Amino acid sequence: MKYIFIFSIFFLISLNISAQYTSKISLQLANRLITSEKSDSIFRVWIYFTDKGENVSKKIQTVETELPENALKRRAKLLKSNQLTDSYDLQVNAGYLAKSLPFLAKTYTVSRWLNAISADVSSGNIEKLGELEFVKNIDIVKTLTAERESESMMLFTENQFLYETKTSYNYGESFNQISMIQVDKLHEQGYSGNGVRICVLDAGFNNLEHEAFAGMDILAQYDFVNSNENVDDEADMGYGGHGTKTLSTIGGFKEGALIGPAFGASYMLAKTENTESETKVEEDNWVAALEWAEYMPGGGPDVTSTSLGYFDFQDGITYSREDLDGNTTVITRASDIAARKGILVVNSAANSGPNPYTIAAPADGDSVLAVGAVDAFGIIKSFSSRGPTADGRIKPDVSAQGGAVFVADVTDNNYTTSNGTSFSCPLVAGAAALLVEAFPTASNMDIFNALKLTATQADAPNNDYGWGIIQTYKAYQYLETIYSETTVNEELICFPNPTKGELILNKVALNKEYTLTNSIGQIVRKGTVSNRFRLDISDEKPGFYVLSILSEETVYQCKIVKL
Repeated sequence: MKYIFIFSIFFLISLNISAQYTSKISLQLANRLITSEKSDSIFRVWIYFTDKGENVSKKIQTVETELPENALKRRAKLLKSNQLTDSYDLQVNAGYLAKSLPFLAKTYTVSRWLNAISADVSSGNIEKLGELEFVKNIDIVKTLTAERESESMMLFTENQFLYETKTSYNYGESFNQISMIQVDKLHEQGYSGNGVRICVLDAGFNNLEHEAFAGMDILAQYDFVNSNENVDDEADMGYGGHGTKTLSTIGGFKEGALIGPAFGASYMLAKTENTESETKVEEDNWVAALEWAEYMPGGGPDVTSTSLGYFDFQDGITYSREDLDGNTTVITRASDIAARKGILVVNSAANSGPNPYTIAAPADGDSVLAVGAVDAFGIIKSFSSRGPTADGRIKPDVSAQGGAVFVADVTDNNYTTSNGTSFSCPLVAGAAALLVEAFPTASNMDIFNALKLTATQADAPNNDYGWGIIQTYKAYQYLETIYSETTVNEELICFPNPTKGELILNKVALNKEYTLTNSIGQIVRKGTVSNRFRLDISDEKPGFYVLSILSEETVYQCKIVKL
């Protein structure tokens, strides 16, 4: 009888809270309010607004004139000319913000993409905020755990390397991690990431004085944990050893020791994690950093690299495993918005393997290139997180070396090795930057797909390796075929494109001869179109193809992606 009484009281309190906040409060926040011992307890919450205010169309036109040229060019690779900006680019409505401020103890992030602010709010003021008509809903800011990797002193001598090529660069002990993904072949062609902007989001960068960073072009840096422009270790919160290692992996350069894939790129460095709080980070720091990078003078990043995987369901205020469906966590939603704006978002898959369903946020996003880790011989590491995602998609997307990766030391000019998807991620991000440099008109998703479709297991992807270890030079060849200077007759249209098999043609092609050419120029099939407007290529392997149809004296061509 006693237990029934207690349950009834709890149920009535829950109903009362729901009534008070007119369904604007999330269940997790409601539970925290119920169990809070103090009536004036402070909670860090997201406050979402209903809209961006009046005259949205006019504001969108105005914000387009304010965006740097580089950002507009990057977006134009993916979006139509009249869709380069949208409501996501608009700042949070100033009137809504002003009316909310009296109820906030401290404001952290004002997110235009989420149309929300994160702030400390007392339980009593949460009720008052819920009564404002322009407040859509209120949720608790999730505290996420960034998984850490172990160091390893296992080094490799040149005769132990599985992957060998001749090169004019002396990669030293970093040779294996570079040659495994064919980055050395693009270095030989003169690509280094020059002109490409990369944002690295990590736990700080405490040894930028290391010799491997001597020539690095650092455009900007910001510490979102302590709210200052120094990402090094100071007398404040957080330790930046992890970021030092990942930055050296992607863009360090010291002949004979360490060379990263994108040593010629320009960098924006964001410290988002407070390592003093049991390696935990509030998700709003990460969102703030992503938006900061996009609206930086000069045009924001072409590529982001994040070596943090958030995967912790222990304290009752994080996400559930079912939430890792690519559409739920705040950082995954923000990543998808970034991808929509033409940014190639690369993220470590996390280190919770080998069990399935261990992919972390934001790597669960369908527009996020999630990276798994293999050892120096290309074998998947046991710690590398596995898919599928909660909604059944294959993850990771690709893999690279994440075992015994050669990195800069965090205290002096020495070097060490580290393990984790934290280090396979920047290798892939750096490789992607070379492709951005090589194909300046290619969109982020073109490069995303090129890396997947040319990886070592593209014919049989799985939840261990994804589509396999990236093969950057093969991806280069793939994109070269798409973006070659050869004029293609645009009068022939094939759809749907990408396709799973059946193509519908916009021209009468009955009894016309055709050829189907793969990404390296080989004719894989030829014949005669036997159906007036249709052609079935469902038995071909996934990849890029060019369909050519001979009609009288004209050759019509259409570029196709076969899923």
